[in-house]
Amino acid sequence: MKHQTDFKIAADFISSNDVFLVTTHQAPDGDAIGCSLGFAEMLKVLRKEFCISIEGGLPEKYDFLPDNIEIIDPLQGDIGRKFTHLAVLDAGSYNRIGQSIKLADDNPIILNIDHHPSNDGFGEVSYVDCEASSVSEIIFHLAEYMKIPVGKDMASYLYMGIMTDTGRFRFSNTTSKTFRTCAELLECGADPAYITEHIYFDLPRSYIEALGKSLYNLEYYGNGLFALMEYLEDKEIEDAEGLIDYALGVRGVRAAAFIRLLKDGRFKVSLRARDSLDVSKIAETYDGGGHTKAAGFRFRGSLSELKTNLTETILARLE
Repeated sequence: MKHQTDFKIAADFISSNDVFLVTTHQAPDGDAIGCSLGFAEMLKVLRKEFCISIEGGLPEKYDFLPDNIEIIDPLQGDIGRKFTHLAVLDAGSYNRIGQSIKLADDNPIILNIDHHPSNDGFGEVSYVDCEASSVSEIIFHLAEYMKIPVGKDMASYLYMGIMTDTGRFRFSNTTSKTFRTCAELLECGADPAYITEHIYFDLPRSYIEALGKSLYNLEYYGNGLFALMEYLEDKEIEDAEGLIDYALGVRGVRAAAFIRLLKDGRFKVSLRARDSLDVSKIAETYDGGGHTKAAGFRFRGSLSELKTNLTETILARLE
């Protein structure tokens, strides 16, 4: 699919409407949170009315961020209104926003801003830049295009989004443009030391306990080329996505998977890869998606069947 990368149509959509529902994907990561809050700051400057809806609310690990914007959790009940104009950020498809759909009209008018190659181009206005490190990076340049001043709070949100989606600037989606963008965000007031400290070095004990159990279940296949770890306890984990980095970080491992049990009985599978393996193609076979080196999907069925099929598929592509 050819994606649209013209800021003018996105800017016109924002300028010509006055009330927005801002939302992002389920189980939001740093970029999802950062770009949503950063976009909301843009709307504040433009004196637009808006509501941010994130399924499950703001994860606890992000509570150090400026809290001058309210976030609605659609799982907590009906807020008594529905929105016609939606800004859907960092979501590869419309159904990825989960229960936030309940806050939208039956026929919403959607602005879709994303950077996932697997994005299906949903929405009346679709801006998808697969070369961008993150949607937070896109939002900064959209603000720049619209001549919207970037204050300290917006800079902090967007820097956090970029830093987390690039894995602290070590993933292959990190470009010279990414560093230039971050330099400008620092000039606007973002504090990288403060943000890094709270994201990566202020971990709850529950995370460390989950890490220990996941590492205990770590298995290797294909002479150590593929590492698979699982966490099957019915307990929420803050930033569970980060656990897979330990599997991929083992010397000799070229691909890794992390399987965890969700409360609805499904399994959430995260995939990571090195070298030339494209895990987004594997995720798509399970109706998932993502990036070349980081993707995922949800699966309902037998765990043993899932592990067997996934292992065979990945090893076949690593040969």
